[in-house]
Amino acid sequence: MQNLKLKSFVLTLGIFFFSYPLFSSPLSHVIKMPEPQTHYFEITSTVDLSNTPYKKSFVDFKMAAWTPGSYLIREFAKNLEAVKAEANGKSIPISKINKNTWRVALGPSTKKIQVTYRVYAFELSVRTSFLDDSHGYINPANVLLYVNDFANLPHDIRIEPYKNFKVVSTALKETGKFTYQAKDLDELIDSPIEIGNHKVWDFKVNGIPHQIAFYGTTKVDSVKFVADVIKVCEEAQKVIGEHPCDHYLFIMHNIGRGTGGLEHLYSTTCSVSRSAYESESGYQGILVLLAHEYFHLWNVKRIRPKSLGPFDYENENYTHNLWLSEGMTSYYSGVILQRMGKISNQGYANRIAVEISSVENTPGNHLESAAEASWDAWIKYYRPNENSRNQTVSYY
Repeated sequence: MQNLKLKSFVLTLGIFFFSYPLFSSPLSHVIKMPEPQTHYFEITSTVDLSNTPYKKSFVDFKMAAWTPGSYLIREFAKNLEAVKAEANGKSIPISKINKNTWRVALGPSTKKIQVTYRVYAFELSVRTSFLDDSHGYINPANVLLYVNDFANLPHDIRIEPYKNFKVVSTALKETGKFTYQAKDLDELIDSPIEIGNHKVWDFKVNGIPHQIAFYGTTKVDSVKFVADVIKVCEEAQKVIGEHPCDHYLFIMHNIGRGTGGLEHLYSTTCSVSRSAYESESGYQGILVLLAHEYFHLWNVKRIRPKSLGPFDYENENYTHNLWLSEGMTSYYSGVILQRMGKISNQGYANRIAVEISSVENTPGNHLESAAEASWDAWIKYYRPNENSRNQTVSYY
């Protein structure tokens, strides 16, 4: 096995420790969690206009309404509260002008603004954020305010973990202890963060550093699991040939039940049942999920519909091509496991037969095409009801 290390303490991607000055961008965030049992993150977002050509008389702070890869307006601003603003050490007015925007008027000499707020985080899924006394998970789309005018500029983050949390894992470039920088807003939104005392396994795939941040107690054989993940990554890369990044992070949430994954630019978050490692079918399901999310590195994160990046985080981003972004990825997740010997030829044929049968026996297949289902994802896929199979078809 390639360079497998179990660390009790890690500062993720520390090779970038001195690469950037602390808080060098116009917008920076400090994230605290002093009382994790309350499920609140406490954030200070600072805008420094000192070295910018900014000319507006106000600054608008926004909260995203959805997160890339999960095509539903989720109104993340509903969990944000206690918003206050300060300049030159004094409180200044901040006004909410629509459902997800807060405006601060600039005085003639105002160069730095600090906005403080709290975010309630108690839904553990791949698309939301979570905090309790066992760990914290940050999906930046639903925790951090952003400023559209600075979308193409670097964003800095400092994490102040709860006193008992020793490990922070993220694909963002590290600039100091628990301090990170994103090159722009899209990279920030697309870089989840795991905080706590989770296990961390480092390894390389074709010379490229990879990492697994493993939260939760399971009966996993870590040596076997990491070896299988390496094979998944190797087979996925063989499909395209060239790897698109210089590092990659798997965040694994091992929970009571349920399975899901969400792709990101240099990482993925996967949620699986902690008991799934104990059966052949359950373990195979985990590897299929990891293969699917890892293949998204190419298909949808780099090869993508034009509307899926750069993103409009306030409104629906429509495309007819989710059947290509998700459907082809689902196809290759099975191919990858078949090629690495985890699914037999007959097993793979059976898998394809089941999928074909599922489509043929979905009445909505005769009413809506896969392209139309892609377009309707925002109103149908994540909001199924008892009549959904009669109206639509899965774009997967």
